[in-house]
Amino acid sequence: MFEEFLTSNGHMILPIISLILFFASFIGILIYVLFGLRDRDKLAHLETLPLDSEIAGAAEPSVGNEGRTN
Repeated sequence: MFEEFLTSNGHMILPIISLILFFASFIGILIYVLFGLRDRDKLAHLETLPLDSEIAGAAEPSVGNEGRTN
């Protein structure tokens, strides 16, 4: 029964392609993390991104909901 379904349905290649794309992207990200981030300067730059003064000024919350109570 399953053989007939799998051979007669032409759309069964789509889940296989999806699985291959997911696996390839996962392996790519894993390789980038393990081998691409070995540079200490790059890691130091990434570590200080949330505390960077240029970006911190742009990420301030909006001022308009002060004093409101629910």
